[in-house]
Amino acid sequence: MKTLLERIKPSPMTYQIIHQDYSSVNFSVAQHVFAEEVLVKAQELWTKAPGKFNGTLMGVTATSQIGETLHIQIAPMQYSVFRYIAKCCEEEIPIDEKDRIFPIGTASVSFITDREGRKQFIMGIRGKGNLEEECLEFVPQGFCDVPTSESLQNYGQETITRELREELTEKGKEQSQARFKKIQNLGLALETYSSDYALMFEGEVEGVSDSLGNETITTEHQRIILVDENDLEHAIGDPTEYLRRRNIEMGKKVIQMQGTSHALMYAHLMKEKKE
Repeated sequence: MKTLLERIKPSPMTYQIIHQDYSSVNFSVAQHVFAEEVLVKAQELWTKAPGKFNGTLMGVTATSQIGETLHIQIAPMQYSVFRYIAKCCEEEIPIDEKDRIFPIGTASVSFITDREGRKQFIMGIRGKGNLEEECLEFVPQGFCDVPTSESLQNYGQETITRELREELTEKGKEQSQARFKKIQNLGLALETYSSDYALMFEGEVEGVSDSLGNETITTEHQRIILVDENDLEHAIGDPTEYLRRRNIEMGKKVIQMQGTSHALMYAHLMKEKKE
């Protein structure tokens, strides 16, 4: 029988981890002008089938690893342009290679440490109306916004911390004061199934609400749950049965793991294997 590590190993249809084993990340802003045809067709697609959000994301124009530093060049792009590029990739529509730019987000395998010293991993069931709704995922995750300052020294950590607070804010309550006590780099993944990048972290969290772990409901998730370190592989390997065992009511739905969470789990297991 295959191990979990073997089952979630990267494939051409899912993701590839393109950089690992770096100690720091250096972001820089580049200039990119998309071809007029791409902009026009992206707008046509959006007009025909508009979404909820057409804000500005940061797309990756180049990556390289020099020594222990990962260098990532980013440039602004509209969500509608990203959706058109993703459509071209999915349907094999020709597009100039220079315009094959994918947005970047951050994602973390996050955990708190209980009084007995065990890790409790923070996961959530995505809310209805969101991409990959009702999938089980690691929390937090989210696209990178346009930088608000010239200094990008802590851009990745600041982005994932913002997402942590947003995603752990209970519905109808003030914003969570959760923060990372410590955080480690796991890798940079290119997700072929969704045509985007994930800058992956692993971090211990502090400052969370005492109610976290009682199936907290947030604006983005139907449930936030804590998964004991001894149950983590079970939750990833068979999320439907795991949630049923936890008496979390999901009806007769078959719960899938959210895509980025496979890459996160694989990187997490590989790190543990090396240690």
